[in-house]
Amino acid sequence: MKKENTSFGNLSVKSWLRGLYYTVLTAVLPMLITLLGTGTITLTQLKVIGISALSVALTYILTHLWTNSKDEMFTKEPTEEK
Repeated sequence: MKKENTSFGNLSVKSWLRGLYYTVLTAVLPMLITLLGTGTITLTQLKVIGISALSVALTYILTHLWTNSKDEMFTKEPTEEK
C-alpha cells in the first residue's frame, strides 16, 4: 500500500484526525493513571496533563506541516520534470 502524503506546508484531514487522536490519548492516559493511583485529580494535575497533550499535538502537526510528500523534512516539494 502506497503511503499518501500531502505537499510541503499542507495537512490532510487524516493528519489532523491522527493529531487529535494522539492529543486525546496523551491527555486521557495520564489522567486515568492519576485517578487509579490517587483517586482524585487536582487542577494542577489537569494543567500538566493539558500542557503535555498540547505539546504532543503541536509537535505532530508541525512535523507533518514541515514534511513534503516524499517524507523529507524541511524540504520543499521536488519539481516534476516533463
